[in-house]
Amino acid sequence: MIQRDEFHAGWKEEPTEEYTHFVSYSGGKDSTAMLIRLLEEKRLPIGKTLIVFADTQYEFKELYEYIHTIEKHIQTYPGFETQKIIILEEYDIATWDQWFYGRLTRGKKKGMYRGMPKLTTPCYWTREAKVKQLFKLREQYPIEEVFIGIAVDEETRYASATIVKEGEEFKVKDGNLRYPLVEWNMTEKQCVTYLQQMRIPSNPLYLNYRRIGCYHCPKQGVSSLFTTWKLYPEKYAEIVHWQKEHRKLMYLNMFEEVILCHYIPLTPYVHNDHFKEHFASLRCYNGDVEELQQKFETGYIPRNKTAVGCWSGCIGVKQAYQELGCGLQMEYERQSELFDFD
Repeated sequence: MIQRDEFHAGWKEEPTEEYTHFVSYSGGKDSTAMLIRLLEEKRLPIGKTLIVFADTQYEFKELYEYIHTIEKHIQTYPGFETQKIIILEEYDIATWDQWFYGRLTRGKKKGMYRGMPKLTTPCYWTREAKVKQLFKLREQYPIEEVFIGIAVDEETRYASATIVKEGEEFKVKDGNLRYPLVEWNMTEKQCVTYLQQMRIPSNPLYLNYRRIGCYHCPKQGVSSLFTTWKLYPEKYAEIVHWQKEHRKLMYLNMFEEVILCHYIPLTPYVHNDHFKEHFASLRCYNGDVEELQQKFETGYIPRNKTAVGCWSGCIGVKQAYQELGCGLQMEYERQSELFDFD
């Protein structure tokens, strides 16, 4: 497998080019379809385009190999023979541990330990490791357009943007942000179809995951947790670790508020709405991951493990893997054998 450090070896120095166009690339189906179509429509200027993947440090190893595969495909376009996909680490910001074990700095819970990102609110680690890093890099250059791969059926993610008319075309803008998939009226499913038509394999992680992202993400469902337990037991052990650490911090929050604020005895306050909220905060995943592990070990298999059903039967996708010669076919066969897809 390709590892992250192999990519970083070529990105130690600051670039000297004057970049004008910026592609935010995640390695997912939507941003890949967007990138390929932008190249097909010649909307990316040669020598002036930055293609960047913001690395959270909690990615699956297959993602790096897939990025390498797409990079090789990009280099088949005239003028893009030396184009790189930059893998950007979280430079100049606090680490995951500092955020996780840090204390909230505002709001009614100011001073309490932060713990895992909440299930019902935006993820602070996505903001810090991805969004802020991409914006910071964007500000270093005279960027005219930033391309973001949000599909047209993800309206809540671009709802605040502005739709303007340029000539005979309508474009979605938010400052210099552009949403090409919305302009092209492409849904998530159509992105998968487009990649198949272009004979480009989707990320192999979609074999078993509906969404790809940090492997310890608290927002993932039970089917995703099952896949991680089945395929990546060492990653699942990390998930269990972070649940335990999160609960320790939440108990500390309760201890500080109850004992240090002299709310004694504790019992009369257990049923108070305020303390119900504290006990609710102990839940950081969609289910207790230790209890789920016990269920998985005794044969429990969640329904609807995969979202892209064509992986096991689409001859075109399999051929694309083989023709690209990228090494991902072996990963397909490994996962197919584990889950009896074929």
